[in-house]
Amino acid sequence: LDGFKAVNDDYGHLAGDSALVAASTRLRSLLRATDSLGRVGGDEFVAVIEEVESVRECMTVAHKLAEALQAPVSAGGRPVDLSASIGVAAFPEHGHTVSLLLDRADAAMYRAKQNGDGRVRLAD
Repeated sequence: LDGFKAVNDDYGHLAGDSALVAASTRLRSLLRATDSLGRVGGDEFVAVIEEVESVRECMTVAHKLAEALQAPVSAGGRPVDLSASIGVAAFPEHGHTVSLLLDRADAAMYRAKQNGDGRVRLAD
């Protein structure tokens, strides 16, 4: 999540926790029952999208997730603006192990952040 540190700094950690729950609920609502969403720490989430036809389909889902966070979320009753910079890695194109896929997605996410908040980038 982009801009999350400011939520904690400006409104406190309880409001930050509320924003995390609101963001994760919104993201989860876009995924299928067979997909997984987990918070891996701080303001980072991982979505595992299985049984897709192509990397293009993964990118479509990632863009939908990013778009979902363009509207403000609730942080302890206050609307706050967040966005999501998303890195995408696909099996087997970008790796054959969970660790390698996570590393590649993480690197792509940091490239997305460098290009501005709310971007989606595919792993190299």
